[in-house]
Amino acid sequence: MGLRTFKIMIRCRLQMRLRLERGLASLFKRPALSSSSGLIPTWPTRCSSLRAVVVCVLLSRSALAIGESRPIAPEEPPRAETSTGDIGEVPDEVPDETSPIQAEPPAPLTEPSSDSAEDPGAPSGRSQVPSTTRNSARNFEAARGNMDSAPGVEEQKELPPPRKPPFHFLSLDTFYFWFGLHGGYAWLHSAEAARTHIGQSGATFYGTIGIGLFDLVTLGGSAGWIYLKDHAAFEEEVEVILGDTSQTSATSSVKALNTSVEVGLRSPNFCLDEAVADTCFAIHAFTNFGHAWTSAVRSIDDCGDCTSQDLDLADGGFLEPGLAIGLPSRNAGIDLRGSFRQYFGEAAMANELRIGFALMLF
Repeated sequence: MGLRTFKIMIRCRLQMRLRLERGLASLFKRPALSSSSGLIPTWPTRCSSLRAVVVCVLLSRSALAIGESRPIAPEEPPRAETSTGDIGEVPDEVPDETSPIQAEPPAPLTEPSSDSAEDPGAPSGRSQVPSTTRNSARNFEAARGNMDSAPGVEEQKELPPPRKPPFHFLSLDTFYFWFGLHGGYAWLHSAEAARTHIGQSGATFYGTIGIGLFDLVTLGGSAGWIYLKDHAAFEEEVEVILGDTSQTSATSSVKALNTSVEVGLRSPNFCLDEAVADTCFAIHAFTNFGHAWTSAVRSIDDCGDCTSQDLDLADGGFLEPGLAIGLPSRNAGIDLRGSFRQYFGEAAMANELRIGFALMLF
């Protein structure tokens, strides 16, 4: 039995006793014990007093019957304020469902959120979630969605490799093949030029070919022409078949052929600046050691049965330091190179300057 019901029962018993005394006093024409007035109640008053006594007796019996059938619930301690809002104090008196006096319904804990207010079909008795808790849940879901959609969580983008410093040696290539074209200028020893009556110097044009091993050792060869003047030229009568048929004579010239084989040592490629990805503007030095064969002939060009003279020029060894700069690569590369070849021994050639390019295939 609740506290409020117990108080109502006590109040009814006190009213019943008071009205019973008033009723008995009015019937027997005696003043009531607790009556404050000295007047004797009239018959309508007696009737109303008897009616009140009967009502109080009935209410008292019903309250006693309800109290015996229902256990007394323990009083709940007052609730403290929480972070979700100001709930307030819990009333001491708990209204009873069968009590004739109905207490006002308690106010809702928090105001309903905008979502529940907009939904007219939602039941009125459903407990509402505090707006602060709902907002916190929404913020958490949004943050988790942002984390899931972030590129760093689902998939890491492949970052480009860090750029190497500009000045460094490149890794060594096990094997590569190269060929190139060179031009330049060559000088003969004066004694050999005077003996053979040819010019002491002339322009050159060569083709070169070779291989490289581990960017440290090279093997190669070259062949080309040296264009020298002829100081002992001769003239012969010729019959022109194609071209200017009015020509009746032609003069001889000298052509020298130079061939050589070489083995060399070179330095690894030293990167000066990174031009594009995996390609560096690099430089390397080399030195070749080899042997050259030089031969010359004095003859009339494009003549099948004209007179020709072979010129005996001595062979000899050489030392050729040089420098190359270009764009080496793992697949193909190109470089520009220059070298100075110094002949020694009994060679007819004295020295030679070469400038050209080489295409390298790895």
